[in-house]
Formats: sequence, structure tokens, C-alpha cells
Amino acid sequence: GVCQSGGVYSVSGIVNIVNPPSSGNLVVEDCNGQQVVVQTAPFTIGAYPFNLSNLTASGSNCSLHAYFTNSSCSHILNYTQPVCDDACVIGISSLTPTGCQGANTYTLNGSLEFGNAPISGQLIVASSTGATQTFNAPFTNPTNFSFTDQMPSGQVVTVTAQFSDETTCTVQSTYTAPTIPSVVASADVAICEGNSTVVSVSGNASSYSWSNSFVGTSNAVTPTATTTYTVTGDLNGCTSTDEVIVNVNANLVPTITPNSIVCIGTPVTITVSDGATYQWNNGLGNSNSHTVNPLSTTTYTVTVADAAGCSGSASTTVTVNPLPTITGTGATICADGTATITAKVGAFTRTATV
Repeated sequence: GVCQSGGVYSVSGIVNIVNPPSSGNLVVEDCNGQQVVVQTAPFTIGAYPFNLSNLTASGSNCSLHAYFTNSSCSHILNYTQPVCDDACVIGISSLTPTGCQGANTYTLNGSLEFGNAPISGQLIVASSTGATQTFNAPFTNPTNFSFTDQMPSGQVVTVTAQFSDETTCTVQSTYTAPTIPSVVASADVAICEGNSTVVSVSGNASSYSWSNSFVGTSNAVTPTATTTYTVTGDLNGCTSTDEVIVNVNANLVPTITPNSIVCIGTPVTITVSDGATYQWNNGLGNSNSHTVNPLSTTTYTVTVADAAGCSGSASTTVTVNPLPTITGTGATICADGTATITAKVGAFTRTATV
């Protein structure tokens, strides 16, 4: 065939067959390895037309090889390729995505090199992301192009360059877009006042920074009030954030029966409030109220916890006084006589005349 745009040509012919095999394919292949399947079994005796297109013209000798894939039956025909004008050629010499910039976008910078470009029309560079850039003739070799505000996806992106006036002069290349990192902070947690917990993060970022100046993937914290910890992961300038809320619950301040003073042998009821569970010393049970009858002055301490596990302690003292020891004097008198009797309690003395 004659030369076509882009320095290519086609070759057509007919394969005549007799005694064909019962299976396989009939294939025609040129000297550069380009081939076409002409017919698939079953075959019949007769003529089978074929066409090979978009062959590169070099003016050199070439051959056509017709053969059956399941038979040794074949035939080779030699011919000379046509001589065509120098064809347009184009290539992408570089594709360089930047790291992420503001608002998690990146820029793709690229460069095209070509020869024997058409003298009219446009050079159109298009990305599978939807970005395009157009250059008008006359064309400058090399031609640099740039796509801004590209969204990171981590996916393979295809870039195609083509001359509008010679559509066979085209090229494609691919690159991998930057990736927004996966950043997953640990679950929100509740702690009691004065306690510590660990906040952590997982993901594929290359580095992590926290709102409270922490670094790394895991940090112990002891907040005095409910606090939100925000973590940012960075991967080639692309960032993503997540947060952990540490809720701080106040410890309990239990209310307990005030201190009391009793005589020995007198029972006292002590009670505490503001809790869900209770733990007393002195072998008392786990209820909030107990009746005690100590033999000596005793302090009772209870630890109270709420449903969240936060606790507090309170104490009360039962002061026990002994019963007084009384001594007295007696007297023997005559009828109608008088006498003085004395009663003594500790350091105190009482007298009476009877």
C-alpha cells in the first residue's frame, strides 16, 4: 500500500489453501512480528483475504509468513517496503509529580520531545485526571507542560500527547499519583482525675505530629481536664488528621457520718453516700451503712467508687469512753441517828448527811 500519515503503510493479500488441518488458526505475520489471525478452524478449501495495517515503512526487504498454528503447512512471500517521508515521532521524556502542597494537591511537571512534527494544528497533552494543556503550531522541541491542583489518589495516572494534524503521532506514559496517608487515632477514652492513659495512632504516614507537641505513634498523657489530642500524619507532603478525646472524670468526695463520742457498749451507725461500691477497713462489709460497737476508740475508713471507677475515701472516728467507777463509804448508826456517807467517781467526791 501507499504511504500514510505518520510514515506507515498497509499490506493486503489472499491466502489460498487446500488440504487444511482440522484445528488451530491461520496466521499471517510480517518481518517485524506484527500479525493477524486470518481464520480459525474449521477451514474450507479456498481463498482467505488478510490485511496488516500501521506497518512502519523503511524501504527495506520484508516478508509475509502465512502458517497454520497446528500444522507445518506454511508459505513465505518476500516484498520490499515502500519508502516514505520521515515520520513524526514523539516521546515523553519526563513525568515528575511533586509532593503535596497546600490543600493536599500536587503538580505534575512533564516534558515532550519530538521530531518531524506537523507544521500546523495543535499539540494536545491530556491526563486521565481530566487535566489538559494545548500548544499551537509552530511547536517548540522540547515542550514542557504542567498540570496544577491535581488531587492525590495513589492511583496510576495516564498522560497522552498527540498532534491534532497527525493523529498517528501520539504517545502515552503513566505515573503514580501521591497518596493521602491513612491516619487512625486510638478510640476515645475516659479516665479518673489524676490517672494516665496512652493515646496512639496507626497508618501509613512517614511521620506524625500531635497538637500538644508530641511526636511518634504512642504517648502517655495525664490531663487534668477533658482534652482533645489531634494527630497529623505526613506522607510526601500529603497530610491527614484524626483525634482522640480523653474525658477526665472527677474523683469522689464521699459524705460520711461525723465523728461521734459514746460510752462503751453503746452501738453507733456509720453511713457513707455518693457511691456505687463501698470498701471499708476493720473487716466491715461492702454496704454503705454499718452499725458498730467498738470497745475502744476506732477510726473507720471507707473507699467509695462510682460507676466510672473513680473513687474517693472518707473516715470517721468513734471515740469510746469507759463507764465511771464509783466507790462509796457506809456507816453504822443508832436509830434516829445521823451519819455522813461519801461517793467518789475518779477525782470527784460527793458527800451527804443522812
